[in-house]
Amino acid sequence: IKKLFKIKKFSETIQINDLVRINKDKDKHKNKNLEKFNIDIISTKTFDKPLSNISIHKNKIPFKWPDTVLEELKTINEINFKNREDLTHIPLITIDGEEAKDFDDAVWAERIHDNNWHIIVAIADVSFYVKPNSYLDKEALNRGNSTYFPDQVIPMLPELLSNDLCSLIPNHERPCLAVHLYLDSKGKLLKYFFSRTIIKSKARLTYKEIQNAYDGKTNNIDTKLLEDVIRPLYFVYYLLREQRIKRGALEIEIPEKKIDINNKNGNIKVNNIIKYESHKLIEELMVLANLAAAKELDSKKEYSVYRVHQEPDIEKIKSFDKIFEKYNLQLSKKQNIAAQDFNKILEIKTSFSDTLIKNLILRSQSQASYKETNKGHFGLGLTHYTHFTSPIRRYSDLLVHRQLIEIMNQSEEEKNVDKVKEIVKYISFTERRSVTAERETYDRYIGKLLNKDKGKIFKSYINGLNTFGLFITLQKYGGDGFIPLKYLPKDYYDVFDNNTILSGRNNGLNIKIGEIINAILIEANPLNGRLILKYSGKD
Repeated sequence: IKKLFKIKKFSETIQINDLVRINKDKDKHKNKNLEKFNIDIISTKTFDKPLSNISIHKNKIPFKWPDTVLEELKTINEINFKNREDLTHIPLITIDGEEAKDFDDAVWAERIHDNNWHIIVAIADVSFYVKPNSYLDKEALNRGNSTYFPDQVIPMLPELLSNDLCSLIPNHERPCLAVHLYLDSKGKLLKYFFSRTIIKSKARLTYKEIQNAYDGKTNNIDTKLLEDVIRPLYFVYYLLREQRIKRGALEIEIPEKKIDINNKNGNIKVNNIIKYESHKLIEELMVLANLAAAKELDSKKEYSVYRVHQEPDIEKIKSFDKIFEKYNLQLSKKQNIAAQDFNKILEIKTSFSDTLIKNLILRSQSQASYKETNKGHFGLGLTHYTHFTSPIRRYSDLLVHRQLIEIMNQSEEEKNVDKVKEIVKYISFTERRSVTAERETYDRYIGKLLNKDKGKIFKSYINGLNTFGLFITLQKYGGDGFIPLKYLPKDYYDVFDNNTILSGRNNGLNIKIGEIINAILIEANPLNGRLILKYSGKD
């Protein structure tokens, strides 16, 4: 509601920068033309507290555990060893980021006959603890997934599960749903089977640790573990990498940035996320496990939960062609667009920044979502795909686990297709809700960081435009900003070529999506994450 609210009954407890919610009074007012509102305080001194609280409330992300869930946690059962494959003798390891608190996947590989390979990907058996229609289950579905902010995490499951019972902590027996995968000497998937297991993780390693050990930069990891577990995992990764290249998966690696907050003094920094080859190793193993899960479901179940990424929309491709028209790409005229077509664009030398080209390619893609039937994954170049590897933080994966267990037990539960459609639609929504909230919070912290830098010039690239102005991204910080028409050189401006070019009628200024420009910071607002800038010439 774009209006100012005058508070008549002002409480002294409400101060500037408090976060409040204004609710329309349901009681009918005597004067029908007069709307009455009530104001409720959410959080005091919002500016000095986690800025993610604004996004949590704005996007209506559930963050409080209902009493029913807390009570149900007290009745959690002990591990059931019956009818489980004992893998405690296998030296499975977890590989995660340094700040990770929940370890939901463990991996291992060995060479077998004829240079073939046996791989185990073991995933925390969340379904053992979270039963269908329980209070835990209902709240997990309500949240849909975990949401990650620079200042806090809103988990899908309570910490007792996510950070303890379902976390594959080293030297602790944990129930898992594992998939045994068999590859030939070229990396092709020969066969697979799923099994409910008990594992005991051998080690909790970070991406940096494992990479440095493999590269010989450190000797912090036990030699036997390095030779017997880590090196075989890398060998398998290189085989899978070759298969990925052959099938033409989309190859987009965009440098990611993160907000780091010093808990002692509250200082904010923007740092690049360092990616190692070990990140790709885990990614390829998870993709392989997800592929096997999707194949199993598609062969046995009429309806399930699939992760679907369809071909790009033709209108998006036309806009993409307009941006790259001088390079004579014309993807919109191709009969069957493949991911390889976008990979070829990445090899062309253009006047655009590498990061921008990758972002433009991403924007031209269809949005991945959950569907009740398998439609394949365009970006990965796979005919089958689902989400199986993160049931701690995604409800989709928990549903997939339950159905795989049904298949193993040969027990078929009646599935209402309308109910399945409703769930996949809802968890697609909660995923977008989290992405929006996370992005908004990032922008708010950028606003807070740059609040004292008004008047400074920032190198930026144009990621969108319309008749109101330019949408830009600051290269150094990754924050998004806007240049209104009034902050462009004075003229009348028209938009051409599917909103890809903004052209001045008299001054001859043509601004195109993708161009790098300089922009002067006019406003940086930490409460709404808005950056307003002024055009200061092309770079």
